[in-house]
Amino acid sequence: MPAAQHEDVVTCFAVITRHNLLVSAGLDSKILLWDLGGQHKLRGRLRGFNRGVREIVYSSDHELLLGAGFEYNALAWDVNTNGLLMRCVAVLRGNTGFMTSFTCANRLSGHRSTLVGVALVPSQPQLAITVDVDGMFKLWGIDVSFMGYAPCLSTFTAGPLSKFTPRTFVVCKPSCNIIAGGIKLHVFTAHSTKVEEMPSVVAYNDATQRFISVAGKSLREWDAATGKLLNEYALSAKLLCCGGVLMTT
Repeated sequence: MPAAQHEDVVTCFAVITRHNLLVSAGLDSKILLWDLGGQHKLRGRLRGFNRGVREIVYSSDHELLLGAGFEYNALAWDVNTNGLLMRCVAVLRGNTGFMTSFTCANRLSGHRSTLVGVALVPSQPQLAITVDVDGMFKLWGIDVSFMGYAPCLSTFTAGPLSKFTPRTFVVCKPSCNIIAGGIKLHVFTAHSTKVEEMPSVVAYNDATQRFISVAGKSLREWDAATGKLLNEYALSAKLLCCGGVLMTT
């Protein structure tokens, strides 16, 4: 396989067996697609990063390739089972040797520092996690996007007074706990919260630094700093918000 297609150090790989592809990424910002067949030809390039790429991971459940680099956003490309499809852009057809470039389908946006990496959540294929060099973790829903942006479901850190600067992290199986390391190791314990319906109302109280959410007939109170569920109340009827006015159904 020719290495001259990368112009700087290769940092990571991902294998997409379903499409007979090897994906390589490097400090030159390139993400290249290689045919794993006998000829090892270059089949395409994914575009979206302007700086070096640190990590790429493939989600077989959602046919997504996710990448994180020395930028504030992680990117996600949609891979379709009919060959290789980057959403609304182009198709790589079989093993014909056709070569092209593709742009990013979705962005995981919200960090204020360069990223350390991206990882999928075991047993939760609709979720991905990113972390930046300032120790800010973000949990993303990668099964949907809004105008090209994936929704951020949760944000957390090692604490408001922590000067934790992670350089790598891993999501453990099957616990989904996160272990992140810089000079020291930090362990973040995963907590499962069962939500039967999407929230119809969300409000924030700046004085108490708490969120109130209404989903179906349940009203929940959340700690804004930790994301923990503090209280849950059963309602006699569903609440909806229409024009800023709460209505029962």
